[in-house]
Amino acid sequence: MSFARASAYRSCIASYVGNLKRIHPAFDLRPNHHASFHIYDYLLLFGPVHSWWTFPFERLIGTLQRLPSNHKTGELESTMLQSYLKGAKLRAWLSRPNCPPAIRECKILLDQAYRSQNNAHEVDADGVISPDGTQSPGTSKMTALPRDLQALIGRRSAVLRAHVKHHDSVGVFYSRSSTHIGNSLVLFYPRGDRSSRPVPGSIKYIYEDEGSILFAVRRQHPLTARASEPADVFAAYPHFPAKLYSAVLEETLECVRISWVAGHYARWALSAETVVVLSLCRD
Repeated sequence: MSFARASAYRSCIASYVGNLKRIHPAFDLRPNHHASFHIYDYLLLFGPVHSWWTFPFERLIGTLQRLPSNHKTGELESTMLQSYLKGAKLRAWLSRPNCPPAIRECKILLDQAYRSQNNAHEVDADGVISPDGTQSPGTSKMTALPRDLQALIGRRSAVLRAHVKHHDSVGVFYSRSSTHIGNSLVLFYPRGDRSSRPVPGSIKYIYEDEGSILFAVRRQHPLTARASEPADVFAAYPHFPAKLYSAVLEETLECVRISWVAGHYARWALSAETVVVLSLCRD
């Protein structure tokens, strides 16, 4: 979340509330109109709304309220709050550099008991975890490559993978398009040049080269200026990262390292010739 994007939100909500009173002078503003201006502060303090909204807690409370209880008001809520606070305090102690040795021993035991299986896997230089959790780069069998991939990397055989998980990003998977089309859609910096804008493409192959995992990607073809295709209506909304592209993917493959990938994107078919590309990058 950038300062410019948060400021754009505040400008838009101020315009909305101001025009609301201008168009409907008799309308009385509600407390939520005032509260909406404080979202600007939360965006700067905590990031995007999805990072701090309370819907998961509200759903949890609804579930707990339907559980059998003694109907003594306050006891269930107090138990929930005290348990949450104790857990938060313990996590804070475990994260401190001056954590006492006795508590540090507890951290080792808790890590062994509750850490995810992915944390125990070997991670390569690009932060990639093996797809099946058992094989590290360099230990899989070589297979014959399709001709288009041979032409790209100049080899007739290599290790191919269906998908990989990025260790540094929680819940981020990359897949070839034949395995999972959604996880194959990535925004990447051409040749790793981060001074340029990331471009959309679809992963056709995931292969191993000298111990590193790389992608063979087909770019999403830019939208051409034809009468049958609409103008990019999203250009007027700079803070909504959507853009129109051609539905056609380029035939040429290009090599992309995982460190060049900015994130995933969503693709929706607007017509047979045009798609909407929406960035899902976590910025």
